[in-house]
Amino acid sequence: MHVFASLAIAYRRILTRFKCPETRCIGTADRKFLPRVEDFDAIMIHQRGIVWSDMPATRSPRQYWIHWNMESASYRSVDIRRLNGLFNWTVTYKRTSDFYRPYGRVHKVRGLPILS
Repeated sequence: MHVFASLAIAYRRILTRFKCPETRCIGTADRKFLPRVEDFDAIMIHQRGIVWSDMPATRSPRQYWIHWNMESASYRSVDIRRLNGLFNWTVTYKRTSDFYRPYGRVHKVRGLPILS
C-alpha cells in the first residue's frame, strides 16, 4: 500500500484493529518502492495533505484508494467536490466510515467526588 502524506505507520494499526486476515501488507511513503504507482494494491491519501498536482496521474482498475481524514470533510483546505467518486474506502472519525478511527475517547478513571 502506498501511503501519501506520511501515514505509513497508522495503516498497520487500522489493519490490526479490524483483524484483517492479510498479513503480507507493506505500508510505505516511498513512491519508488514499486516501479509504478499503478502497481500498489491500495493508495491511502490524507485529505489535508492533498496537492492536486502531486496526485497520481493514473490508476489501476484493481487499485483501492482510501480517503483518510480526522477532521470534518468540509475542512477548507480542499474543494471536497473534487473528491466525489475518487475513493473506494474511508478512514475517518465518523462511525459510518468503512474503517472507523475515532478522534479520541473519554474513559472514566474514578468516580466523581461528592460536592457539598
